[in-house]
Amino acid sequence: MKNEWTSVYEIGKKFEGVEFRFDEYKHFEDAYIQAIFTIMDINIIENFTIKELEKYDFNPYPDFATSIEKYYKNLRNNQIVLKDELPIFLRLILREMIWCKLSNKLMFVHFGYDYYMYIGSAKSINDKLKEIMGLGLYVEQIKSPYI
Repeated sequence: MKNEWTSVYEIGKKFEGVEFRFDEYKHFEDAYIQAIFTIMDINIIENFTIKELEKYDFNPYPDFATSIEKYYKNLRNNQIVLKDELPIFLRLILREMIWCKLSNKLMFVHFGYDYYMYIGSAKSINDKLKEIMGLGLYVEQIKSPYI
């Protein structure tokens, strides 16, 4: 097992002698978002419903626009998140400012400890697995512990 980062809060720490930097973190954050969009496209999905929302401290990262804090403060359980607002919403989850389950009739997205993401899809994603793994993500078939 490799000693590697599992949280945005580990930026600046060293892993196997190399400092974990924000740009490396953001690469994987972008990959997670792209994987979700890929599976949304398979299912022809335009939105999710927020379930079991939990809010934590807001951290104004340098790449966040000032309007993001207002967006964060206005988030509510059972709110619909549209596809065009999904990247910033997912960044709030991945940066551990919120936690929730995202769902609709054809797909769900759950996030767990240690930067794990669980996706369920009504349609087969087998044709896209190679593309998703090409983003640098490790993919395995496992049941979400949040179901």
